[in-house]
Amino acid sequence: MERHCFWRGIYYLFCNFNIIIPFREGEMKKVIKELKIDKVIHERARLLIMTVVASRPDKKIGFNDLKDISQLTSGNLSIQLKKLEEEDYLKIVKGYKGNRPYTEIELTEKGKRALEEYLEEMEKILKIYRGEV
Repeated sequence: MERHCFWRGIYYLFCNFNIIIPFREGEMKKVIKELKIDKVIHERARLLIMTVVASRPDKKIGFNDLKDISQLTSGNLSIQLKKLEEEDYLKIVKGYKGNRPYTEIELTEKGKRALEEYLEEMEKILKIYRGEV
């Protein structure tokens, strides 16, 4: 088996959208250097949270609604929300609706920009996959 052949096989770049992309070795190194993937958003649960909140007309959602849509446990959702809030991607407001406690999650401007930039990076990957680059 030749160790240093031109084609070392196929390299794969795997993202959370289950897209597998074949590359030659040099192409892969170039693409990886150019990509600026936000590691905070790239995690599956946080990406789901960001897209759900961003898809709402007013960019806000209640904790329980988000929990139902995301199918995450309360504990996991809380941890992921805290990480997104620490990055200033989300704003979490606690209050009351009637006599009941209510938590509202809102997408910040920084969060909106970060999600848009993340999606642009994913579009670059898709263009490479389709052979458009």
